[in-house]
Amino acid sequence: AAGGPREEEARPARVPRKLLRRWRRGGRSRAGIPGIGRFCFRRAQRRRDRHSRRGAGTPRRNRGGVPSVEFLNGVPVIGFCGHSGSGKTTIIERVVPRLARRGLAVAYLKHDSHGLQVDREGKDTDRIFKAGARVIAAGSSAEGFLRTHGGQEFVCPPSFAECDIILVEGYKNAPWEKIWVHPHGGGEDAIAADKVIYEVGGRGSLRHDETGQIADQVGYWLVRAMLLKPLYAGILVGGKSARMGRPKALLPAGNATLAEHVYGVVKDCVNRAYLLGSGPLPPSLAEAERIADAPGFEGPLAGLVAAHRFAPDADWLIFAVDMPNIDGGYVGRFARRDPAFRFMGARSEKGLEPLAACYSSQLLARMARGHGGEMSIARLLEKLGIKGDSRLYDAVRLVNVNTPADLKR
Repeated sequence: AAGGPREEEARPARVPRKLLRRWRRGGRSRAGIPGIGRFCFRRAQRRRDRHSRRGAGTPRRNRGGVPSVEFLNGVPVIGFCGHSGSGKTTIIERVVPRLARRGLAVAYLKHDSHGLQVDREGKDTDRIFKAGARVIAAGSSAEGFLRTHGGQEFVCPPSFAECDIILVEGYKNAPWEKIWVHPHGGGEDAIAADKVIYEVGGRGSLRHDETGQIADQVGYWLVRAMLLKPLYAGILVGGKSARMGRPKALLPAGNATLAEHVYGVVKDCVNRAYLLGSGPLPPSLAEAERIADAPGFEGPLAGLVAAHRFAPDADWLIFAVDMPNIDGGYVGRFARRDPAFRFMGARSEKGLEPLAACYSSQLLARMARGHGGEMSIARLLEKLGIKGDSRLYDAVRLVNVNTPADLKR
């Protein structure tokens, strides 16, 4: 398949009550995923409603509209803007640890209009940079920096793709949503940015010293952002089927083939479904969209990497084609994503079940960059510290058809 995925239709911004209740509990959700803390949803909503009645402090979002969340490498971005000295850096400095304590990996991107100074004049890296090197990266076991030449409005390092949220200071003309920070001390200035959803200070509903509530609003926004992040499905159809002796995708599964059954079940749980690999297919799936395996990789990992490269901003629901017992209710359990989720998959006594799972874009980025030659998905996930959830394991629904004897059962 050439190019990227088609542009998705905007989905409603309303957050399901079950999801809100799950996040308000904090700690660990019922799905076993780390929570991001207790958000003051109802208190914040009452405050917004109160200010709305008197015409002040409400989010500058179109009433009833859909938030225009922007993603960089699959990570939602929210900005903090305001004039110099308004307190943006102080607020971000206090919000970051609150988000980190809730299990979120936070990235920070700053716009420096005064000229960035990260290297000393005359040092080795400075001389090489001025000699024409396109990108300079330096570091130690404690810290490092990345330096590039001009011509880019902002730089997003590849490691940002492994985070849960990107907080941006500045870049007031960027396309993502923003929080506008008025001068500290009760003053108010003209808002010089678009897509401002909240205001701190001035007539806004948030004060500079209410960093806990500001973090709550960022968390609430992140839950909404996750509902807008695309979820695609990939059905692995490129296996060699050596033990079966014939292509698994063409094996019977009731009144259909295995490929038709799995594709029909999975596609109803996602935005779009794709067939991963180059195996033969039944005529009914001749027009289905396919993605060729990524070169340089082997086995199912080649399909996962190809899917991530095709749509790096999306999370991917991955299922093997040889699962005749899966149904929509069971597959839907894997599609429940939380802001801090990395992997939603089953774990049995034998280990992870990597070919019936939901992968975040952050995890797929780590797998593509840091596989280190390991082509086994299960061993690679173990190496990355992924545990899985034993409550998702179902010995009947996760049956694989690998041999003719399995097909007769």
